[in-house]
Amino acid sequence: MVVNVPKAFRLYPVILLLVGLGLSFGAGNSTAQPVPTETPPLPDLLPLSLDLDPPDVGPGKPATVRSRIANRGEADAGSFWVVFVADGKPLGSRLLPGLAAGEEVEVEAIWIATPQRQTLEVRVDSPDRVEESDEENNVLRKEIQLGADLTITDFRLEPRFPRPGESAEITITVANLGTRDVESNFALRVTVGRRLLATRFFPGLARGETRTERVTWRQAEMGERVLWARVDPFDAVPEADEGNNALTKLINVSPLGFTGADLAVADLLLVGSASPQAGESVTLEAVIVNEGSGEAPPFAVEFLVDGEPIAAPSVGGLAPGESTRVRVPWTVEAGERRLRVQADAEARIPEADEEDNVYVLVREFGPPLNACGQYVFLRVTAGALLQLQELTGLHEEAVRNVFLTQVKRVMEEQYEGINVRFTLERPRRAHATIVFDERDRGSVLGQAPLGRRFGTGYVYIGSFTARRLLFSLPLSRLAVILASVTSHELGHLFGLQHSSKNSPGDIMSANADLSPFSGNQIPQFTPEARGRLERLLPLECSR
Repeated sequence: MVVNVPKAFRLYPVILLLVGLGLSFGAGNSTAQPVPTETPPLPDLLPLSLDLDPPDVGPGKPATVRSRIANRGEADAGSFWVVFVADGKPLGSRLLPGLAAGEEVEVEAIWIATPQRQTLEVRVDSPDRVEESDEENNVLRKEIQLGADLTITDFRLEPRFPRPGESAEITITVANLGTRDVESNFALRVTVGRRLLATRFFPGLARGETRTERVTWRQAEMGERVLWARVDPFDAVPEADEGNNALTKLINVSPLGFTGADLAVADLLLVGSASPQAGESVTLEAVIVNEGSGEAPPFAVEFLVDGEPIAAPSVGGLAPGESTRVRVPWTVEAGERRLRVQADAEARIPEADEEDNVYVLVREFGPPLNACGQYVFLRVTAGALLQLQELTGLHEEAVRNVFLTQVKRVMEEQYEGINVRFTLERPRRAHATIVFDERDRGSVLGQAPLGRRFGTGYVYIGSFTARRLLFSLPLSRLAVILASVTSHELGHLFGLQHSSKNSPGDIMSANADLSPFSGNQIPQFTPEARGRLERLLPLECSR
């Protein structure tokens, strides 16, 4: 029988025992002596090495991943697992029966090499079955980069600041920084905005080798221009790193000569309420600085909110080191807003650095989304972002902060009266996701599961860039097309099925309207589809 002793009585026998032993608390000279304890000897398992054999294995070929495991502790270790992992995915494992103190053993696994940068790792005693003197040294990682790696190492323009109508020579150096030769043909493409200047073909490139090409840009057009060079644009070469194949240069083509001026937007402030809500008036204040060594002539400062211009006041010029503050009023709109300010928006002043002329502030304005509403996250992969640069002819910053925000604006209009909030930053609460993906799925522009309200849908930007006709469309028309396809896939997540087959004005039409003759007409939901969305996501909420 188990008897529960009240706490008040549990200490009593202990106190009597202490008194009986002549120990006292507080007064007196007697003290309790600590009893020494010995720490038992423990093993210490750790990986000493992590090697690949052969070290220059080609993509798609098998290689042996080998590690030497040691016990540096003072006691033998019982049985334990050794696990090999490549980019978080298990390659293989082995159960060892044990390892005596001071001994070493070699363990290996087979890996099929892939043509990109990988992180290989070996984990000893995974999961933790052996008590060790050091539990922090059980994992060893190694970065592996296999295959060829084409990149652009130099991109120059002569003259550096061409004037309108003047020709310039573009010099581009391509290098193979990888571990294997490129033996097949590949291309180099050079564009100005959306206009192709040249495509050059290479018969191959040995590892460590470079090659320089020159392209003539005839009759440079006035304004801000994005020069873009991309090696292997047709993805003919499997590479260790596919993310370093492109390089852009932003320049102003202007009749004005280079003075040494370098305008920069140092800050963008909201003056007014600390937490402004929709409908409130605030002041946007931009701090413009001339960080260069020369005088900046008069220039315009443009303010955009989600890609829409709200004001473009003029500044009468800035001396070297001088700064000024430019203020414009703005009425706050609810939701995520990208506030963008650009100095020298008309691209009149040639500068050494054109990329610091822009400052972007991302804020979400209230009122907050209620319990009946839902966030929709528009996520762009790195490959899709590169494709959108090619499709629009814009610099990466302008794709993110101008074009994609214009796409979001169109979607907000299409979902007006429905309790959704679109973001280009990941929301902190439950949300649906639409991924702009770089894959080319042929005639399929997007896909999404039906009725998975908090699921993920896809819009395939590669399917857009494969349609060369889209490169000639105005960017405003292109934004409407991309927004409508995105709204269509989101409609599927919300449970909507196709409501027509070839209706240009219907968002849920089975076939998207890609016609250049449709203008900027924005497709809408049918009354039936809109009614269903309003019931699913009502603006008024009792929860």
